[in-house]
Amino acid sequence: MMRITTDQPQHQCEAAAPSHDATVFVAMELSASQWLVATNIPGSKEETGMESWVVDPASIAVDRRKRRAKTDRIDVEKLLQTLMAWARGERLVCSMVRPPTVAQEDARRLSRERERLRKERDQHVVRVKSLLALHGVAG
Repeated sequence: MMRITTDQPQHQCEAAAPSHDATVFVAMELSASQWLVATNIPGSKEETGMESWVVDPASIAVDRRKRRAKTDRIDVEKLLQTLMAWARGERLVCSMVRPPTVAQEDARRLSRERERLRKERDQHVVRVKSLLALHGVAG
């Protein structure tokens, strides 16, 4: 979510309740085949200043007692409502994820590359075994 706020001094923004008519809310639902974007734009003019929050999707409350439709459109609308509630100060509606630092990402890169190479090796082994079995070579 990106939050666009006005040019008010920082101490005024923290002390007062956030002005929702000066805030643009954007929620994105990312899937393998398509990306959906939901927005809430109260005014037409966007000011300076931008904040970005990442929501833990497992923390969004859903009613588990009743069956409900599961579509990306419904998910992105629920995400947008959740983000707006969180921005109003309702901290129990979801949890925010702290994005990793550049150093943390660099530390993970080696193990990710190793895992990618392992999967690639396994795919080659399966392909070779399949070809050998296809031609009657056993063992």
